Amino acid sequence: MSGPDAARQNLIQTYVLSWSAPPDLATVLTKEELYQEATKHLKEDIKKLLHNLAECDVKAVPCSKAELFNILHTHYHPITGNRFRYDDLLVSNWDSRIMPYREDTDLEESFTDELIDEMLYGGLQNG
Repeated sequence: MSGPDAARQNLIQTYVLSWSAPPDLATVLTKEELYQEATKHLKEDIKKLLHNLAECDVKAVPCSKAELFNILHTHYHPITGNRFRYDDLLVSNWDSRIMPYREDTDLEESFTDELIDEMLYGGLQNG
């Protein structure tokens, strides 16, 4: 972009952070404890990244799970990613052929985490 508004353009970039447990820690802790440890480390990393970006006059905010889903879905499935958003998939039965039936409350509680795990890691890590 050129012209008088060239400096005002909004550039949106997404950073995806990950954390891997050291092998010795993975054998000592339970899955729940590993999850808590990963959450703690990722929150610290996010806080550092947000601080560093703010020091460079960059506005940065963490994505919600729905925003992250939409970003990843659009990236990996560009044709349907722009047509079907997270909220559309939540009220559809798109998963009825690939997932066993569960009670609605169970599905609502686990849907987001399972889907994000599948998109980020190629399958459930703790399941």
